[in-house]
Amino acid sequence: MGLFAKHSGGTRYTLVSQRTQQPTAKPPKHAFMKELAIALIAAALIGLATLGRTYLITWNDGRRIHNWLRATTTDKAGESHRTQVEIARALRLSPERVSTACGQNTRLLAADDLSVSIWRRQGQSVYETRGIISL
Repeated sequence: MGLFAKHSGGTRYTLVSQRTQQPTAKPPKHAFMKELAIALIAAALIGLATLGRTYLITWNDGRRIHNWLRATTTDKAGESHRTQVEIARALRLSPERVSTACGQNTRLLAADDLSVSIWRRQGQSVYETRGIISL
């Protein structure tokens, strides 16, 4: 740390060392640019690490949802879709994380805003398998 000392006979000040009272060398002009570049690179690396972490969390959530749907649903009428709320409760995830994972995973098919399946996009009618009951 330095102090400014006034030159004799003028109004010019020079940065001097506190211990030796001798003029100190000025830092090179490129030192500021070097520090700025290091700061920008560090900020970019932190941003990339955050994006990577978010991507991996979403990918893992989508994988968990797919595995759970494969284990708990079948390709039958009325049994092929689950709501996002059911998925969130079963896997102990927030509804926002389930919605994000369902939107980004191509293996998860959204029937509407709330229903998700791995079998088909549109839900099957129960009447397709048993037919219409006639009296």
